Amino acid sequence: KSGNGTLLLNAQNHYQGETRINLGTIQLGASAPTQNALFYRFTEASTSNTAASTLRADNFIVQAGATFDLNGKNQSVGSIAASNSLPGAGGIITNTAIGGAVNFHSLTTAALTFSGSLAGNLNFLKSGGNTTTLTDNHSHTGTTTLFGGLTILQDQARFSGGNTVTVNRSVLRWDDTGLQALNNRFTEGALAVTNANSSDIVLNGGALQFNSRSGFQGVATFGDLTLESGASLVAASIGLTGTTQGIGSATMSFGSLSRSTTNATISFHGLSGIVGQNPYVKFATAPTLNNGIIGAWATVIGTNPSYVGSAANAQAGIQASFATYDPVNGIMPLSASQYDFFFAPNTLISGVSTLALTGIGSAPTANVRIQNDQLTTGTALTANLPSGGATINTLTLGGHDAQLTIGFQSGSDLLTLSAGGVLAAATDNVQRNIGTLTTRGRITSGIGQLFVHNVENRLVINSEITGTLDLIMTGLNRADLIPEITLDNANTYVGTAYANGIIVNLGNPDLAVPTATTNAITGDLVISGGTNVVADSALHTAPLVR
Repeated sequence: KSGNGTLLLNAQNHYQGETRINLGTIQLGASAPTQNALFYRFTEASTSNTAASTLRADNFIVQAGATFDLNGKNQSVGSIAASNSLPGAGGIITNTAIGGAVNFHSLTTAALTFSGSLAGNLNFLKSGGNTTTLTDNHSHTGTTTLFGGLTILQDQARFSGGNTVTVNRSVLRWDDTGLQALNNRFTEGALAVTNANSSDIVLNGGALQFNSRSGFQGVATFGDLTLESGASLVAASIGLTGTTQGIGSATMSFGSLSRSTTNATISFHGLSGIVGQNPYVKFATAPTLNNGIIGAWATVIGTNPSYVGSAANAQAGIQASFATYDPVNGIMPLSASQYDFFFAPNTLISGVSTLALTGIGSAPTANVRIQNDQLTTGTALTANLPSGGATINTLTLGGHDAQLTIGFQSGSDLLTLSAGGVLAAATDNVQRNIGTLTTRGRITSGIGQLFVHNVENRLVINSEITGTLDLIMTGLNRADLIPEITLDNANTYVGTAYANGIIVNLGNPDLAVPTATTNAITGDLVISGGTNVVADSALHTAPLVR
């Protein structure tokens, strides 16, 4: 469409191919159908000859000086774009009709940049596994919902309408490394930049990232953060360009943190540093701590925390921890000194193969970490629970380059986790185990959920999982490390199992004679994806039960 005039479309259109508005306005007329007056080619399902579905939606190009007016109608299109990626070099997509918000849905079929703006009373929905980069202000007053792929706000891009932004198994990135850094990408209109004046964020297994501008003290301000379902991620980086870290600082500021379902989890990542030491994640209303942690549903992952070796003998690498909160520094990982019991027999030497976990028989408020660090690839460690088992708050299996097993003295011994948290924390591509094939033991939670997290390689649970609880398994949004959890016993727990961005094996495929279990999953099973760090939505192979 060219020319300054308005083209009124009052009927169903059936053409196939790209829509390009170079100048003037296309408006959907009063007699146009309510849904997709512009013909929308739906995705074709996979067939016996094709493994993947085929995207058919056509690109939608709106150039500078052009407008697309929904006029009270709902429309789905392919990728939205403009020829020039500079801020303001694209046109306007709007809804001028009086009444409720209508839906404008973009299914991304390719990685494109839209330099125009969304305006008026419309809801913006974006789906598909490709990247959409936005470079201008979007003042639409409806909601924003993202499904899959990566959405980038850079240059002058804002969501300034003030309504909730929901990220569903997708990645939303605030990127200040482009032409311009902003402090108000989610703040309504021209209001002061505060949490109260900024959009609330809802994560459903989604990821939210802030990448600050190198050389600046970058602050990204949001409203309240709500975890609705799945394994979600909040990540910050300091002027990160490719793999090169910048200088300065990065702070993500939220109003509050809450969960609307008990199966929702979150991991805070420091992509270029340790969370709480730079970058920072802070809440105006501090999360409530229970026995020193936010909950077994909240974890932190970053490079070389204080509990990985010491001085010249420190082991490089990424380790995870349960999350705590500091009034000054915000979200932080539990440090070595904050664990009630911190066992590290092989931090500076190698060769210790067994360890008695003394003192934890009845320590229901204790967070316990076992760190099997080897200076070279070394001795596997079996850490034995006291006779009868133990009651502790959480259990973390850390280390570097050596296998770690939690041993029971009797098959009937019970490990009770008051907060319901097990974390296999190391990214060294080494297996961790709970129980053995000969002495399996039992494990349960002191609350209605058992959270089992694994970062890399395989966490094998030979123990019987028992009690009335939901079993929630996550890979901490590290699909790139292919984390797995193996359930190698007939379990007796009563509840629902959730596999969130994690491969779950029902039986151990690595034994000389691979095992298969009966009733490893005892009730309903929910499988959901997540994100691959902050690069994209997770690979389709990441959430898998086999």
